[in-house]
Amino acid sequence: MWPLVGHWIEAAARRTRAMHTPTVRASLQDRQALLWVALAGGEVIAAAVTELEVGDDGLSCRIVAAGGRDAGAWAPLIHGIEDFARAEGCVRVRFEGRTGWRRYHPDYAVKRVVFEKELA
Repeated sequence: MWPLVGHWIEAAARRTRAMHTPTVRASLQDRQALLWVALAGGEVIAAAVTELEVGDDGLSCRIVAAGGRDAGAWAPLIHGIEDFARAEGCVRVRFEGRTGWRRYHPDYAVKRVVFEKELA
């Protein structure tokens, strides 16, 4: 499946600089992460990677990376992720992303802002 979707995950890694693609791939291979795929008309249009994280206040499902084409068409993929997270006993689904994601997920609250400084 990676040959069909890896370029979207790699693009997310480049954009956010918050992940290491080989580590994401290793997590998928070790079954520490799940790969989600969105289809439209039998064609793969997007992919997302999730991991479960244990916190002091419960289990979270974190969307590590997501990408694809025609975001409006595949944004509903998150509902399947939410259903999975509930079934796993998670208390929340969490993701980091550009502010534009708000229009696709208005029921998600912005809980923090990422501050970043490039070091020379």
